[in-house]
Amino acid sequence: MKIRRMTARFGALDGRELELGGGFDIVTAPNESGKSTWCAFIRAMLYGIDSSQRAKAGVLPDKQRYIPWSGALPEGSMDIETRAARITLRRSSASAASPMKRFSAVYTGTETPYPLTGTSAGEELTGVSRDVFTRSAFIGQGSVRIDNSPELEKRIAAIVASGEDSGHGYSEADARLREWQRARRYNARVGKNAELERRRAQLAEQLDSIASLERRLEEARAAAVDAGSRKERAEAELAAVSERLERQNAEYSAGFAAVTEAEEAEREARRALDENRFGSKTPDEAAAEAEKAKARLAQLGGSVKPAPGGALLVAALCAAVVSAALGAFDVISLPAALAVAAVCAALAVVGAVGSSRAVKAAAEAAAQRRALLESFGVSDEACLDELVREHARLYAEWSAAAGQVRSARAGAESRRSQASAPELAEARAAAAAAAQRAENARRELSLLEGQSSVSGDGDELRAAIAAIDEAIAENDAQCSAIELARELLAEADRRQLEQFSPALRRRASEIFEKLTAGRYGEVSLDRELRVSARLSGDTLGHDSLWLSEGARSLVYLSLRLAICSLALPEPDEVPIIIDDALAPLDDGRCAAVLEMLYDISRTRQVILFTCHSREAALLRGRPGVTVEDMPA
Repeated sequence: MKIRRMTARFGALDGRELELGGGFDIVTAPNESGKSTWCAFIRAMLYGIDSSQRAKAGVLPDKQRYIPWSGALPEGSMDIETRAARITLRRSSASAASPMKRFSAVYTGTETPYPLTGTSAGEELTGVSRDVFTRSAFIGQGSVRIDNSPELEKRIAAIVASGEDSGHGYSEADARLREWQRARRYNARVGKNAELERRRAQLAEQLDSIASLERRLEEARAAAVDAGSRKERAEAELAAVSERLERQNAEYSAGFAAVTEAEEAEREARRALDENRFGSKTPDEAAAEAEKAKARLAQLGGSVKPAPGGALLVAALCAAVVSAALGAFDVISLPAALAVAAVCAALAVVGAVGSSRAVKAAAEAAAQRRALLESFGVSDEACLDELVREHARLYAEWSAAAGQVRSARAGAESRRSQASAPELAEARAAAAAAAQRAENARRELSLLEGQSSVSGDGDELRAAIAAIDEAIAENDAQCSAIELARELLAEADRRQLEQFSPALRRRASEIFEKLTAGRYGEVSLDRELRVSARLSGDTLGHDSLWLSEGARSLVYLSLRLAICSLALPEPDEVPIIIDDALAPLDDGRCAAVLEMLYDISRTRQVILFTCHSREAALLRGRPGVTVEDMPA
């Protein structure tokens, strides 16, 4: 395959074109004129751009790095020549996130499609994958040194060992085995076993949770039963207290009725007592008052006597009459009779006056007596005693009624105090609290039962854990078998390396010895393609780190060219692309490298991008050499 013409809107290349001869093409241009971008463009046209790359510290992925500076989407075309036809490859972008994804291939100069796809074009045209192409024929600026890859190793080993490009390298096989091993157990976090162990831990945790839930469920059931029993006892106690207090309230009501009845009887007795002459006086006070009244009555009765003036008046009148008669009859002398009559008359007058006063006093005493008896409502003294006895009876009845009132009130108050005791409130509060605890226990039990219904079956979990344990044991056994396979593979690789490494080492040594004019005699390398070089005549080689920059670049360039001769298909299939890789070399070694590249260009296109004019000056004018001076 030869590249003939390219048109690019890619990175710094904004519609630039580049014509190539197809032999040894030397493109000279100053720094920052787009040489490395052309190299990246060739690779992008063949293999596309990996849009999965992500930005890293200090490194941009190609999908960002090669966005045109104008802001347009990247696109381009490349005319190539193969043994079969001349083909034009075209790539464009649907979006910045998927650059160069649109692909088409046509026969050059026509629009007739050529059977290629965007994903397979590079490998079908060159015969190698992107990985092999990058590590062999694509020698970028500052990346002459090459690191190994399983795909490159497989290709070299297969070709060297059997001459056919169909083998599988040790690194790929070992990587596959390591991948299998890591897939089973990589570390505590990665691998099937790690995943199984996490799953087992989850199941074990779930099983522990179920066991804990079952314990809590049993405790909740017991708590619910206990709370129910306590609720029943509290309700029974409340019923008993309520019944007792209802009975006490009934008794209080009955006692209150008795109080009412006793108060009515007391009022009747009081009314009867108040209607009595002595009122509310005690019997002793009434008796004393009656005795005092009787004494007064007796006093008033003794003062009513016959008046002595009446008898005297009668006697005096009789004496006067007698005296007058005697005087008349001259019994006695008339003067004497008159004197006697006068005395008798005087006595009669005195008697008359005395008698009048006695009658008046007797009348007054009788009136007082009557008034006193009337004040007691009796007619004589004998009734006073009956009145005192009646008052004593009424007073005794009132006292008894008042005592009944006090007794009834005391009984009612006693019952009322019992009925208003806090016992009922306490019983109600205790019953309410017990009912609330029972309801809480019921809810907790319902919640746990609901959780238990969805928590899974313990027996199933134990069976799943057992199955996981078996799978882990099986994976451990497989890991041991894989480890044994890797050990056997390493031993087989060691033996194959005795064939693989010498062939590549011999070819690289031949190239390096030629480019250094015999100064170095042998190149050694390990599987990672780290090289060391031995000076001619020395017995020990020197690691490339001990070499000068020019010698180190040259030894790795020798290794690159050796790989190209061993790993790439037919010489004219894959062009070698070099981006300013000869800058560290002095003029002599640069000329030696150019001579070797010129020889290679006879059968394989070589494209050299350089910022030095010496490369063009050394080969300008030779057959097959095309020098393109690219403007800045």
